Amino acid sequence: MRLQRRRMLELLQIRKMSAATLAAALGVSKQFISQVLSGGKKLSLKRSRQVIELFGADDIAFVIDWDGMGIKNPFTGAV
Repeated sequence: MRLQRRRMLELLQIRKMSAATLAAALGVSKQFISQVLSGGKKLSLKRSRQVIELFGADDIAFVIDWDGMGIKNPFTGAV
């Protein structure tokens, strides 16, 4: 899963978390989180599930870089 940097940083700020805290919660390095946020790496299925569990599906759906993954956002135009 790819994440939008700006939106993820906003979510972290709202939750009063840092990138280092997120990295620790996922069991990865801060450098890896930095690479994910810069678009250089993507989250594995396991890490994607962890992020969804941490923040909830509604919040993460807003953060996912749908275009970057070549997927039409399933939530646009939803009623």
